[in-house]
Amino acid sequence: MVIDDDLGSAGLRLVHFGYSPDSGSQQLLLLDGSYKVGWLNYDICAACRRGHVWKLTIDDEHQHQGVGSHMLDVVRQRTPGLRWTTSGQRKEAVEFWAKVGARTGLGYQAEKPCPCLQNETRPWRRRFEAWRHRQVTGR
Repeated sequence: MVIDDDLGSAGLRLVHFGYSPDSGSQQLLLLDGSYKVGWLNYDICAACRRGHVWKLTIDDEHQHQGVGSHMLDVVRQRTPGLRWTTSGQRKEAVEFWAKVGARTGLGYQAEKPCPCLQNETRPWRRRFEAWRHRQVTGR
């Protein structure tokens, strides 16, 4: 589902996917035409009122333009009232996550996911991502 096709003059669009109807696992793709130039993988645990970011990746040419922050803003608007955490952070990203946490007041600290999410196994996730990529991009 395309949820945001107005990312300024860059011609980028965001497409949202849920992995399955009974899972809180979701992905937000950043597309430039049919090319995937970024993605945000995250889980929502309604029981714990917590969101957990597994991975936020933006291609180099689109970094430092506010796109990653915008993607996080879109997800927060869709899922209000959650406390947010991240998986382990690369040293290049620590400053980014500190700024996001300070700006939003919602944490974004590197922590293990809640027990509900830790126990959920996803052996199918990579296969689904590859299939979905082909569906969206035609490649």
